[in-house]
Amino acid sequence: MLISVTLRVKGDLLDPKGITAILNVVPHVSMYKGETRISSSKREIVSKFGLWEWYSDDASNTLTIDDHIKRLKSTFQHAYDLLPNLPNVDNAWVDICIVD
Repeated sequence: MLISVTLRVKGDLLDPKGITAILNVVPHVSMYKGETRISSSKREIVSKFGLWEWYSDDASNTLTIDDHIKRLKSTFQHAYDLLPNLPNVDNAWVDICIVD
């Protein structure tokens, strides 16, 4: 079973480096609106919004959903009060994905 838990923060004016500094957590993915990257198929993709993303990494696929939630909680416990007031955030959510 493949399980992942991801915190995503998105916004047109989002400053991913600023979010990292405020939360004191390094994201797995971050980009500014308008930033370009090259896809695996060698196509240039322009980001339509700013993004800051952290996920509970589990290369072994052995963690339970409880383990992932505990990892999320322990990573952001120090920043709970900061999350609702992050600057230039249009949307933020936790995504829980379970694939059997």
